[in-house]
Amino acid sequence: MKVDFKLNRGTMPELLDKIRKVVLSGKTYRVTISEWSAKRGLSANAQQHVWYTKISQFQGMDIKEAGNMSKLDFGLPILLSGEMGAKVSWVLNNINFYQMSREQQINVMDLIQVTSLFTTKQHNLYRDNLIMHWHQNGLELKYRDEP
Repeated sequence: MKVDFKLNRGTMPELLDKIRKVVLSGKTYRVTISEWSAKRGLSANAQQHVWYTKISQFQGMDIKEAGNMSKLDFGLPILLSGEMGAKVSWVLNNINFYQMSREQQINVMDLIQVTSLFTTKQHNLYRDNLIMHWHQNGLELKYRDEP
């Protein structure tokens, strides 16, 4: 069992209650406390690259193209709608991105940070969108620890 919990003064009583219940269960657990960060962990980054490989095999394209296509179709809209949207939009407009062919836009994704600028919430949405899209198109994307 793994539980991520945002600990601060206001949530401490709730955490102590949870700890009490776990300890009374008789099982032994490892407890790690680290500073909270809105940034996602490397595991989210690693997971997306596993999926890019699966998408590339399913689509018959190279991994780089599968990743860039994913960033273009699913990541860029999320990024543009968020806090970084105005800055990214300015860059895209200045390179005439919207006048480029799809193939050119896919290649430009090598030059533009997309997923590395995501918050945890945005990255979760990105991965959820990839799962839903590919499920509807016959490819099951699962997390490493899923059967």
